Amino acid sequence: MVSKNQEVSRLALKLYQTLCQNLAGKQLLNPAWDWFINNNGLYTTILGVKRHPELIQETVDFLKEIGKNHILELFTVSLKNIIDDEKQYLFEITQLLEPMVNSLGKEELKASGILDKWVDKALENSENSTFFDQKILALSFLVEVWLLFPETFESEEAKAMNLINSFKKACKDSKMTAFSCISSLFRLLESFAKVKDPFAPIVYKILTFILIENSHIIEIRGLIMNNMIQILSDLESIPLSIIIEPWIKQIQVSSNNPEFVNGYIWNVIDFEFMKFLANQEKLSIKNGIQILDLLSKTFLNDHIYSPAAIDIMLTLISRFLKNETMQEFLSKLIKISLAIYFATEKKRKTKKNKDKIKVSKPNPSSDELIDSDLNIIAGQKNALIVKFLKTVAEMKDESLNEKLKPLVAHTNLQLKKQLNMKTNDKGMIDILGLWGNPDKLSAKYESEYYENLAKEKLKKREEELKSQMKSGFDTTGNISQISATSVREIVDHKLNIVMSSSFEQKSPENTVMTNENQKFNKGGDVASKFFKKIIILLYIFYSFI
Repeated sequence: MVSKNQEVSRLALKLYQTLCQNLAGKQLLNPAWDWFINNNGLYTTILGVKRHPELIQETVDFLKEIGKNHILELFTVSLKNIIDDEKQYLFEITQLLEPMVNSLGKEELKASGILDKWVDKALENSENSTFFDQKILALSFLVEVWLLFPETFESEEAKAMNLINSFKKACKDSKMTAFSCISSLFRLLESFAKVKDPFAPIVYKILTFILIENSHIIEIRGLIMNNMIQILSDLESIPLSIIIEPWIKQIQVSSNNPEFVNGYIWNVIDFEFMKFLANQEKLSIKNGIQILDLLSKTFLNDHIYSPAAIDIMLTLISRFLKNETMQEFLSKLIKISLAIYFATEKKRKTKKNKDKIKVSKPNPSSDELIDSDLNIIAGQKNALIVKFLKTVAEMKDESLNEKLKPLVAHTNLQLKKQLNMKTNDKGMIDILGLWGNPDKLSAKYESEYYENLAKEKLKKREEELKSQMKSGFDTTGNISQISATSVREIVDHKLNIVMSSSFEQKSPENTVMTNENQKFNKGGDVASKFFKKIIILLYIFYSFI
């Protein structure tokens, strides 16, 4: 059985098995058992399994025959006597479990009492062992038992919850322990979810808890997310909100809490996970907005991962574009994006010439190089904002574009005003070009803007003057003191109104005038001014009444 040749060992096991069957028929099996136990037969058999693990099933079939009348003693007391190391013992029973099921059958294995003894030993080690590798072996064995014999734990809920909590606690011991426990829990989740076992939601929540508690450890986070992607792809019945909501909350807490020095450290797997979630049909609008909000902050504040964030954002936006909640969120996001674009572009353009001087020096200082690099990064961020807004506009949602167009035009106008530019901003013009000639659209908006601004000022001034004139009368209706400046402002104000409304337009025939016509018009202008003043005075007079 311990031959280096595997085939020789296999034939030896087969020979001993046949011999035991013949001895059993002649009532000679008990002497054979005594000889086997007292002459290191079991030790030699286990040694053969270590040398040839592939022969584990043949080995169990032989042990079943030789220990037919002492099956419980063989696999508990006798096995423990030759394996005094607890870790090795746990390893051996884990290896023996499935072949024992194949050889004895589930019912016979349970009835023999072997399974209960093994489970008790494994539970003891999972709860009390201080050795990580020993605890891992115990938990791995218990998972195998739960998968093969669900009733062992589910008939006693307290035992099942103790085991699950043991997994949760073990994840805090070391990374190696955590990796093993997480893999085992995913095996349980996959098995339970397929048969809609009531413990499936519990295991799912435990895995979510482990993800949240270890979110700062990228390796553990990556393992859980990769497995989640796989299991959520295979099993559509598992809800997404259970993992999405606490995970996003944890990111927000760690990002805003000063105790987390570096906040939440992004990794590629995070974006792969969010990309997967964004494409899931069962993703709700609520969870979609939560992911979009998280990605928006990354898009606007993290220049390294912002390109990855944009792709997922656009996927979510295109999915829920017609939704009212999405429209409201997008309106806010567009305004914030344009505000950041404006502030960044204003700062960049103000420092542009200065930065050119700095980097042109033969040996620029480190601070000068940092300023130059930051300016480049800011330019890249604004380019991404333009790309994002263009893509949103190209989705051709009419109501959204009606909101976006004036915001873009206004940002362009404000940049021109603040920076005293005669030309339009390239980024904003690039977006406006989606709706027609960008220069004409910009000029039209600029004209409307100043016209509305003038009207607002005129209306405000008129209200102020009316207020001043009302305060210029006493209770008897007599005029009290009004300053000459106020009267002059009133007259000039009304004169502007009348001139703009009644005397502003000129006919084309009067554009070219002879010298005589010019003289005549001078007289006419004097008369016109006289009548205008008369109108103003009448207006003021009736205003007083």
